[in-house]
Amino acid sequence: MAHQTHNIPWTLLSSHLKYSRASQCSCGVTNLHPRMQPNQGRELTFFINAFVRNIKEHSGCERKKYPNHYNPPSNDEIILDERTARRIAPTVRRVKMDLNWENPRRDSEVIEDRTVKLFLTEYHHTPCYQFLYFQRQGFLNLQVVATLLLYGEMETILRGCAHRDVAIEGWLDARECQCGYELGWELVYEKALTAYICLNLLYCFPETRDSTSSSSSSSTSDDKKDYRGTKLYQYAVRTCTGKHKLADLVTYPHRQFFGIPDDHWSSAGFYVKNKQHWLRWSPHTCMYGSTSENPGLYGLVPFREFLSLERPAEDVISYQPFGSDAADVRGLLCQKGLPVELALDIMDLAGYEPRRRLRIEHDPLHPENREALGKYLTYCWQIIVRCDMMAREIGMEIPWHDVISKCLVRMLDSKGCRHEKRWYRTEWSDDGSFWSHVFS
Repeated sequence: MAHQTHNIPWTLLSSHLKYSRASQCSCGVTNLHPRMQPNQGRELTFFINAFVRNIKEHSGCERKKYPNHYNPPSNDEIILDERTARRIAPTVRRVKMDLNWENPRRDSEVIEDRTVKLFLTEYHHTPCYQFLYFQRQGFLNLQVVATLLLYGEMETILRGCAHRDVAIEGWLDARECQCGYELGWELVYEKALTAYICLNLLYCFPETRDSTSSSSSSSTSDDKKDYRGTKLYQYAVRTCTGKHKLADLVTYPHRQFFGIPDDHWSSAGFYVKNKQHWLRWSPHTCMYGSTSENPGLYGLVPFREFLSLERPAEDVISYQPFGSDAADVRGLLCQKGLPVELALDIMDLAGYEPRRRLRIEHDPLHPENREALGKYLTYCWQIIVRCDMMAREIGMEIPWHDVISKCLVRMLDSKGCRHEKRWYRTEWSDDGSFWSHVFS
């Protein structure tokens, strides 16, 4: 069963889509395509309205779990207590390692500032290639706040948002520069929303997730239906787990669920390591485009081939240990006569620790992965609600209607499809400051 079926009309959305293989549509892309039924635009809009209403209701309910009012903290007041700092320290340390920053071993030294200043550093535009020179501390503070969202430490966030000079809103859609990559906290909920909609929607098409027919995702049989070969699934996996330059933090939980190593994808799709393999599927240059949102080869390649597109010729994907695998290896080492402490040291040096949530790897909709899938969807939903809760606390509204409509179009639209110009249109706001999709 899809997540939140009693509040979000997944069946209504899926009723306007049909699974089509690459050979069945003019766009040549395997995906869920719009059926172009009467009232389609109205009912897609109804779906989005119900989704947004559910976010706001859950956000309001979660807010009631905390005091109605927080006294504004002083500028030097510590709001990140010792317990919370130690809890999030491993993730903040990982962020620093990814950025090649100094990496103190003691948890107490990982987070440099535990005061309310985490929420007060203002974002401002910087020249190209000089973002970290001007914004280093502010960006690190943003990573700490984003980590608090991922961990659900809302008490700390609400206390920080009570300060009159809170500057979190300015970091929502921050970029390295005017032409650079996004790195704001909008990525936290955008990744979660992409995975959440993708997996719930695909769950409504049981014929694409049969456990026997999908056991070999490298098959190219014309009569085979496999949700992992669709554009929306490949887009979701690549977007949620791909390297995001400075903003890799937002991909950590999604990489662990999908079982994708940190170094699996090329940065933003550039500099593919095996150009010959890429050119088997595309006559074009070896990149997705300026971002991983570019259609690229999504829905054109069997999933196993898709996983290997950016890998060296001899490598597809490194093995990612499951939770019970680590315990089994520790048991084997102890059976050889090694003390438990030494076995743990060996595993630590080898980096052998659980790195995926799925028992059946690369098949989240497999029946044996049902429990892990349920936990992951709940987690994604919690992230969405937490972001809305923080936004409302500082008096801003996340434009959920626009965010969700853009997410649907990115996953379901196919360049060259005969329906491309018919099922939605793009409109600019009256002041020309932003655009959104309107379904027709």
